[in-house]
Amino acid sequence: MKKIKLLIVLVCVFGMKTISAQNYVGIVGDATTLGYAPEGIPLIQDSQNPNIFTYEGVLKPGKFKFHLKEDDWCIGSWINAAVVDQDLSAKDYITTTGCNGPDNQWVVSVSGSYSIVIDLGLESITISTLDYFPNLYLVGDATPNGWDINNATPLVKDTENPAVFTWTGNLIPGEFKITTAKSFDGGWNWIHPVTQGQDLALTNYEVLVSGVGNDYKWVIGTAGSYTINLNLQNEVISIEPNTTLGVDDILQYNLSKNFLNFELENIKNASISVFDSKGMLLTHKKINKTNNSINLSEINASGVLIFRLLNNNIIKTCKVLKQ
Repeated sequence: MKKIKLLIVLVCVFGMKTISAQNYVGIVGDATTLGYAPEGIPLIQDSQNPNIFTYEGVLKPGKFKFHLKEDDWCIGSWINAAVVDQDLSAKDYITTTGCNGPDNQWVVSVSGSYSIVIDLGLESITISTLDYFPNLYLVGDATPNGWDINNATPLVKDTENPAVFTWTGNLIPGEFKITTAKSFDGGWNWIHPVTQGQDLALTNYEVLVSGVGNDYKWVIGTAGSYTINLNLQNEVISIEPNTTLGVDDILQYNLSKNFLNFELENIKNASISVFDSKGMLLTHKKINKTNNSINLSEINASGVLIFRLLNNNIIKTCKVLKQ
């Protein structure tokens, strides 16, 4: 009988390791506000697709990479650029382990606001510029956290218009300015009044690119509750003291059976946001001529509520005392 020999071939496939079940990605580098700290600044993990991580923030000229573990340099994996000094338009990357390299990084040549989206499932990265600063913070001895830059008081970005930011809370006598990054290091943009102690009724401001210019600040003379509205598109700011109104004193607004009705003319792209006294967003809705009310009974909060109306890029606020 003829013998048949079977040749068994073992095939090993070598390729780039795919990372899955990941729960941390941090951006590391001197292009970021944290610099070369090994844990980096955490990206936000998508609640629907855990393979997607997003960063929206400011970057300055420098380099960056990503650490996949909130730990020391040689612990865990890294996401590195596919080539040395990779351009921001490239969508590919490599993964490395510990300190084994190669330590390729992306290069930022122009300061600005950036969006970074990493898809670990598709093994791709998308880096694009944003039209407006993604984050703004109050800093100064008039603000709740003083000059503590790491705990600077954040303004709230409008969910419908990324150019609009709002903050409501208590200020004390002192000074403040507005930063785009939690860092006093050079290279980051700041928002200042155009003169020292500028009248709070004035709406103009200036952006000091890379922090270069006169370090003017707004001055608060009287302690109390204030609302700050900043529109980056229209380049205007309003700083107004709040007056607590009872439900019978809503001025241009009407209250009827727990409904707060907003009577407006020329409604266009209008919305209402409701905050508690600490500035936390409670609810947000679009309004028009036929649907222009808020049901107070549906708001799970009591005490002073701040209503912010945005209509045609014009912001108005009022406060209501809900018993």
